[in-house]
Amino acid sequence: ADGGAADDASVPVAEAVPSSGPFDPSRRWESRPDGRDHAVVRYDSFGPPTIMKHAGGLRVPRPASHEIVVRVEASSVSMEDCYKRRNIWPIWKDPVPVPNIPGGDCVGHVVSVGHAVRYFKPGDRVACLHPFLGGNARHVA
Repeated sequence: ADGGAADDASVPVAEAVPSSGPFDPSRRWESRPDGRDHAVVRYDSFGPPTIMKHAGGLRVPRPASHEIVVRVEASSVSMEDCYKRRNIWPIWKDPVPVPNIPGGDCVGHVVSVGHAVRYFKPGDRVACLHPFLGGNARHVA
């Protein structure tokens, strides 16, 4: 049965990033000198939870001119994510791209901003929501 606790328990997930008090924007988030401190949970085809894979050692995304990059502290797995993973997302919605990083919402802190961004700055605490955000990652842009 899809979505059961036993099935989901075997799915590797990115490590949780607990909040450790006030955010210090001067703190370097990339713990590796090559900037490969990004990880995601993704799937390359549709199916049960066991198709999800952890991918680590990726480069932290760089923001486009109009984007912000957020260090994810918490994200969710919703029924919407389960429907997308199984490709039973309603046909009137946007098609589900593969490969896909699930997670339509997350919270965290802004770590970098594109040159055209005026409202946000590094250190701001934000909540993000988009059907194809990819919130089950360490960073989102």
